[in-house]
Amino acid sequence: MDPQITPVELTCLDMVHGEELFCRRVFGAKEPPLSYKSEAYYEKIHKISTGLPLAIIVLAGVLRSKVIPIEWDDVFKQLESNGQPKPVKSIWSLAFDDLPHYLKSCFLYFASISENVIVHPDRLVRLWIAEGFLVPKKAETLEDVGFDYLKDLVSRGLVQVMEKDGRGSIKLVAIHNLLHAFVECEALDSCFLEIHHHANVLDPNAVRRLAVHNYVGSHVQIPDSFPKLRSLLCDFAEDQRSSSTFSGFQPQTLWGNFAEFLRVIDLNGLQMQRLPNEIGSIIHLRYLGIRNSNLEGLPSSISNLDNLQTLDVRRTNVGNIANEFWEIEALRHVLAEKMLLPRCSVPLNNLMTLSGMVPSESWDEKVCPLDFMICLRSLSLSGISELHSKAVSEALKKLEFLVYLNLSGIVLPSNMFSEPSMRRLQVLILHGKLEGLGELLLSDRYMLPNLNTLHLNKSELSQLFIDKLARLPCLAEMELLGNSYNETTLLFPERGFQSLKNLKLRNLYSLQELVIGKGAMPMVSILNLHGCDNLRILNGLNALEHLQEVVLYNMEEIADTIKQADMKLFCKIKCLTTPTMATAREVTVGSWVRMLDRRGHKQFVAVTSESSCCDMEGAGSVPEKATDDIQIHYSSGAWIRSLPE
Repeated sequence: MDPQITPVELTCLDMVHGEELFCRRVFGAKEPPLSYKSEAYYEKIHKISTGLPLAIIVLAGVLRSKVIPIEWDDVFKQLESNGQPKPVKSIWSLAFDDLPHYLKSCFLYFASISENVIVHPDRLVRLWIAEGFLVPKKAETLEDVGFDYLKDLVSRGLVQVMEKDGRGSIKLVAIHNLLHAFVECEALDSCFLEIHHHANVLDPNAVRRLAVHNYVGSHVQIPDSFPKLRSLLCDFAEDQRSSSTFSGFQPQTLWGNFAEFLRVIDLNGLQMQRLPNEIGSIIHLRYLGIRNSNLEGLPSSISNLDNLQTLDVRRTNVGNIANEFWEIEALRHVLAEKMLLPRCSVPLNNLMTLSGMVPSESWDEKVCPLDFMICLRSLSLSGISELHSKAVSEALKKLEFLVYLNLSGIVLPSNMFSEPSMRRLQVLILHGKLEGLGELLLSDRYMLPNLNTLHLNKSELSQLFIDKLARLPCLAEMELLGNSYNETTLLFPERGFQSLKNLKLRNLYSLQELVIGKGAMPMVSILNLHGCDNLRILNGLNALEHLQEVVLYNMEEIADTIKQADMKLFCKIKCLTTPTMATAREVTVGSWVRMLDRRGHKQFVAVTSESSCCDMEGAGSVPEKATDDIQIHYSSGAWIRSLPE
């Protein structure tokens, strides 16, 4: 701990501020409606919660569903004994009992996650689906149902949103440490889950779900026989991954003794170079995740897993998989680092996520596997060459449900900007030169009406293309990186980019002048300039009324120019010589994210986009990197957040 930094003491709220917080959570306003104006209500709320913000929020989550004031009295009676409030933890029990049955299992699942860990909601929902917690709804995918469940838990104050994406959708969530202690006890008492740290598991015969958390030692000793085990979840600290192994048995024996009822295997950081061929005999397996591992390959028997829904092998060395694997009709999500995607012709109508794929050389416009994956919502391809560009271009015409698209290669198609099939696209990340731009620039076709996030790298665009992008009605975040724009002057046209909030320009070495036209980018709040070494002129920044922050990396000269011209604008500038956050460990999607603990000052690490509703895997330059764990600490009752640079 740094002795020069004074820790921030978080105190409980007084009655006035507690009432304001409660009313905002229940009524969406500072003041309650007339029928709930009774001062006695808020006196009881203050006594029961003791002013603890978390207790107020969770109690508000219970009472907001009670539409008749007399129902509030019933709740207060349950939280009192002989006229005196029960301990605060009784609020957690009441909130849990108030959950509908289908949410209780989802909430208890947070016990499988270590304390003080931030969670990517996509992965959490995929696990819920594999466990069978979700009740299907007509005209909704199970993923949509899962996010509805998560939003319900958030609205009840049991789960906290740590970060949202540019569309306002949930990007990262966490459970408070006080609630984590409660849910862990509840999961253990109800035999929902067994948590293994260092002590032995007392009764392996009764265990249905086993969570292994190991952040101190490098070995785990657990019995080799769990006759009723359905889920195995292992999470190893980053500094233990080089030596993390099961020491009670060999991995080859793991699958045989655990296999009969296993539905979920999720091993994060456990070192194993190969999976035994017996993995193919776990016929009920729905979720197989082996991440942050030295895994070299997958046995051909994996194609026997007819019920497999999710395969997650990010941050491994797996580059190939048996062609028969792509005949598993139950597949919903396949996530890898760089896995070869061969020609295949079996319709995969349930497949929604395809991440970290590399096209095989046999692709052509007549035979392309994407033609048989028409329900994809999220697609990430790298290694695209001229051989594949036409095939990808034709496939995009059929992918009408696509919401997230991440392409990387030497040459990329550009028709995603004008195809009607891309009308649902919300996130677009392109790393490579775009072909066919001339035809696109001459077209007046309406482009990407729902696009929210656009990242371009090495695209070699012209001012004419920027003028086309200016018409995108929903674009909120744009990044132009690595020579994606090669002209000396970049003009944001008048009244263009009406929805843009976050703009990043990085390594545009030809750029000398940045001009913001009248009425352009009226909503921009953050401007990030990095490595634009020849930029000397900035015009129009002072007209941006909502601009809160200008971040400059290694651009001291332009900062001095702004200081001389506009002191008010200069006060919004952050001059940085190097990125301040943990840039050595790029964080993308797929793992739990742990927190960085710095005494008295807590910074949240920005994580590249992972969509909340559509499995938008890995915003950032392609190929993707899997998530390293990052630890963040937060104090009871409140969050301290500083924006990442």
